[in-house]
Amino acid sequence: MLPERVCRLNKIGFKLLQKSKNIFFYYFYVINENNKTTMNYSLLKILVEQLELYEKEEKKYRTADLADFVLWLNKKLDTTESKQMEQTGIPLDGLLMAYISNLYKYVKHYAKKIFENTSITGIDDFVFLMTIRYQTNISKSELIQQHLLEISSGMEILKRLQKENLIEEVENKEDKRKKGLKLTEKGEFLLDSLMPEIGKVASLASANLENTEKIKLLNTLKYLDDFHKDIYHQKNFKNLSVEEIVKDKL
Repeated sequence: MLPERVCRLNKIGFKLLQKSKNIFFYYFYVINENNKTTMNYSLLKILVEQLELYEKEEKKYRTADLADFVLWLNKKLDTTESKQMEQTGIPLDGLLMAYISNLYKYVKHYAKKIFENTSITGIDDFVFLMTIRYQTNISKSELIQQHLLEISSGMEILKRLQKENLIEEVENKEDKRKKGLKLTEKGEFLLDSLMPEIGKVASLASANLENTEKIKLLNTLKYLDDFHKDIYHQKNFKNLSVEEIVKDKL
């Protein structure tokens, strides 16, 4: 049974609340310290205002269909957000690039905290150790290329890891002309000790997203990764200009 004071809502609002009281009232009511239910009028006022706009703009939806109202509201919020972005003068693609870049930097800062007082200095060191553990006999060049680093930067990391006795070179049984990489006992121990902490960093990076949101984001990021991987691993990538890549891929 809906409270009488809610009946002051216009007809469409009242019908929507009747249809979805188990959902809407979860948001409209807050429980105080004495477990007494009180109305959160500020949120209710916003909803009523949106319902009135919905009724005026979408006359064909006067039957008060909840699903249609939700779609209308989502579309309106998306449009409002897009207008706000346009007002900043920053293109949507530019904002996307900035946020992705910032997320990586945040992760680097978080990871740096757990690497203090250890033999490694950053997230690239950790990722190298992880890859060497799970990809048997991977070569130096393969490792560096896989993690999208310049040869000079990658070699510096490998020299540092070898100096700390975390990795060692071993003969490649399949091709004796090549040498692979392997973790030392010290490297295995360090990696095992860091796994719980790096798990916390990973959880922190994804914030409090629901699993469905994480999966959706993961699919989007994988699509972007596959798109750029195809470009980066072209044999003539170094000789291509950005203009040529854009013309070919977009």
